[in-house]
Amino acid sequence: MFTRHSLAPLARLFLVALVVFPLALSPAFAAKKGKDKGKNNGKDKIEMTDLQSFDKTFKKVKKIDKTVSGSEKEMKTARKDLNTALGIKNGTPLDKAIKELSDRADGKINVAMNGKTPKLETSDAVPSDVDKSIDAVNGFTGAFVISLEEMATLPEETDQLIKKTKKMPEDLKSEMLDEGNFLDVIFKAPKTLKVLQTNIEITAGLPKRTFDVATDMADVLDLVVTEFGGEIPGGGFLPPGLSK
Repeated sequence: MFTRHSLAPLARLFLVALVVFPLALSPAFAAKKGKDKGKNNGKDKIEMTDLQSFDKTFKKVKKIDKTVSGSEKEMKTARKDLNTALGIKNGTPLDKAIKELSDRADGKINVAMNGKTPKLETSDAVPSDVDKSIDAVNGFTGAFVISLEEMATLPEETDQLIKKTKKMPEDLKSEMLDEGNFLDVIFKAPKTLKVLQTNIEITAGLPKRTFDVATDMADVLDLVVTEFGGEIPGGGFLPPGLSK
């Protein structure tokens, strides 16, 4: 059973942590880590902290992170599918693979716009590898257009969430100094602080990840159109909300 006397050393240690950890969780630190880490690459995931006031924000961050991760995965899948269809080295960048397809097609591929989506069509018989590659391209162009539409509002939403995470170090002090939460929080502190720091880092990195994958997708769509004789639609493929 804990007494006021037995908790005194823990309390002193905890008060030290209240000074140290807010520094580790500071916005500048989180922003630097987010910048250094660049893309999440699926290594880190948003987890709940068991602090209701924080988890309300992190549930929204988790939804955005899932959307961005899904778009990053689509880019990898598109590259793999086109590389496989062409029978070229796995990992060949999409721009090189698209130009390889253009060379093999020998002028027999045209591009048409299906709404906002570029679609490749043949004007004459083509080899089977070219035919399969056309299917691969038409598959990912549709997916890219949908993803760009889904990501269009993310920068504004993310900015609001980042503002909230910047206040969390100070908010955490209040949570931990609340007498009613003291015993519960003190034993959860190490895990909570680790999760909180990771979550803040992921949140800080979301704007760059969103912009990177969105511009990559838009660039690929631009290339599909121009490489096969089409014209990029007015305004381009990158939604205004995703441009710098």
